[in-house]
Amino acid sequence: MLQIAHNRPTLGEAEAEAAGKVIASGWVAQGRQTAEFERQLAAYHGLPAEHVVAVSSGSAALFGALTVLQAEGRRVALPAYACSSLENAVQLAGATPVYLDVHPGTTELNFDNAEAFDLLIHPRLFGLPTRIPDRYKDITIEDCAQALGATLDDRPVGRQTPVSIFSFYATKLITSGGQGGAIMFADRLMADKLRDFIDFDTRSDAQLRFNFQMTDLQAVVGRVQLKRFFSEFIGQREHIFTHYKQLGLPLLEPREACLKAVRFRAIITPDTPETVTALQRHLHRHNVASIIPIETREVLGRHTKKAFPGADYNTKHMLSIPCYPSMSAAELDAVCRALKVFEQ
Repeated sequence: MLQIAHNRPTLGEAEAEAAGKVIASGWVAQGRQTAEFERQLAAYHGLPAEHVVAVSSGSAALFGALTVLQAEGRRVALPAYACSSLENAVQLAGATPVYLDVHPGTTELNFDNAEAFDLLIHPRLFGLPTRIPDRYKDITIEDCAQALGATLDDRPVGRQTPVSIFSFYATKLITSGGQGGAIMFADRLMADKLRDFIDFDTRSDAQLRFNFQMTDLQAVVGRVQLKRFFSEFIGQREHIFTHYKQLGLPLLEPREACLKAVRFRAIITPDTPETVTALQRHLHRHNVASIIPIETREVLGRHTKKAFPGADYNTKHMLSIPCYPSMSAAELDAVCRALKVFEQ
């Protein structure tokens, strides 16, 4: 029996047809499709098209944001409980990482006893919107790689700070053909600076630039995905998550009613590490894949010898189970049956 995957992209005939038209046009590099993708993403967030810049990946988006914000030589705070791409981008930008813990059992940053920093990267992990303290908003890059479509106080995430980034990797909420990203700026002049940075070819000055451009082949897939995201994907993810809630599972959710999550991940939060291990083994026996979202060895900042008790707690008390639009009804039913018969 085939194992039910933990995650997979949701792609179909609409994406294939759109990509085929771009290929047939003879223009696959950055062009009209990329500009239209930027316009559509900006429109959802209530901004003119010029405020969004599409790029080749989410990592490129973060690096580009740090570059425009002149992070080199500065101190950039980021959570220890996060993907390593954040740390990589900070170091590649010539900045010094400052690691923050999270509150145990949540994705909320813990600023108690934080070292001084100049900029902050604030991820919206697992599709959960969390509050950014007012005193930090003006120096924050909002990382929405996992949270497109989530809202906070009825405003989309990505509009809480001057700069935000998105990822369109294969297994993110939408994909632009396997890789892709975008940066959104409240200030158009900042967006213009980034466009200049990635517009690398046939320039007469000696300014350092780099090719992080999105292609039209990526963008046209992203356009189809963005449309399907709001008409299909969000509802399908919510449908799956609701089934899990009806089983009475301890699921990670926003802690305020005005914080509306998008169900990028369904995270079970058992009371003990032993239960996490037992449940993962049980699901594997029932051909259901699950993952520890961030494992202990992946916690950032270990080389500093600092303790991150909140991050450590999360690595031992969270298990992610399948939740994606291309799950079939039969697959969802199989996962639910396996969860129902689990004995702690």
